[in-house]
Amino acid sequence: MASRFGSDAKARLRRVRLAGLLGALVAVIGLLLLGGWPSRKLFDEWQQMGPRNLAGTRVHVVAIDDESLKAVGPWPWPRYHLARLTEEIGARGAAVIGFDIIFAERDALSPDIFAGMYQDTLTQSDRARIGALPTWDSAFSQVIGTHPVVLARIGDDNEGSDPAQLASEAVVRGALPPNAKIYRRAHTNIANLDDAARGYGLINGPPDEDGVVRRVPLIARLGDAPAPALALEMARVAFGEEEIRLSNGSLMLGERRVPMDGEGRLRLHFGTMPPSAITSAVDLLRKGVPRDALAGKAVLIGLTAAGTSDIVSTPIEAESFGIYSQAQALDVILRGKGWLARPA
Repeated sequence: MASRFGSDAKARLRRVRLAGLLGALVAVIGLLLLGGWPSRKLFDEWQQMGPRNLAGTRVHVVAIDDESLKAVGPWPWPRYHLARLTEEIGARGAAVIGFDIIFAERDALSPDIFAGMYQDTLTQSDRARIGALPTWDSAFSQVIGTHPVVLARIGDDNEGSDPAQLASEAVVRGALPPNAKIYRRAHTNIANLDDAARGYGLINGPPDEDGVVRRVPLIARLGDAPAPALALEMARVAFGEEEIRLSNGSLMLGERRVPMDGEGRLRLHFGTMPPSAITSAVDLLRKGVPRDALAGKAVLIGLTAAGTSDIVSTPIEAESFGIYSQAQALDVILRGKGWLARPA
């Protein structure tokens, strides 16, 4: 009898376990079918359990970090330092250099501005001689024109430049996703910097409703024309392609296919950029980086200092810097893998 009762208890335990597993499976399927907040949270938890491995990435971040600001001075830096930084990156063989920064105003240390600050001290002839000196904006522009540099733009609904007056290097063919964001205006860099760049990319990246960045825009409409995001434009320049082709919920860059949703965004499988893929800007300015350290790399330059505004929340980090999301989107495009896909 004891044996029969024991086997009955084991059978009941197995049924309870099976019911529990079935219940959990039904709950998971229900969350996936329901979509929205529960589905996003489930995907977040999966990413936390299995973040993407970014070892071997071809993307490198040059961080204008706390140490850089302490050594060089507060932001914004004079364009002299940015010209030098770009030269040092280019000299190390970068395939493309992208700025996750807008240079919307002239350098405050331009000679004519400097001379104007000392009107009561300098003679008129001295002011004229100083004002005639070459500007650091011109020097920075020459460096940009010498290297494969992509500059940033910010789409806006109300303020900024008329997109019809802006240059565009990328040729985009095919219909934009049906719900792609439309911007009527754009914040850009000063003209002599913009004119020298190899490409231009939008850095708009609004989070989901709960404030978490899960998707990175790849394409949007700026005025009447398609406009690639910074990561996509950097990949285009790195691959040496002229065209971006759009069709059937994806884009093609040469032979590389990347999916996107109806808003033109890429859903990222997030990871953490390895320390070997991050260099402090001040180390480059001090020439403390090996000459071949950036050979063939796609290099993103941006602010990561404490107190800067570009701080985002991702599925795996409560606080991160926006440049790292840009870097991961660029890595996905360059590798042709690393996105998230909802099961059928």
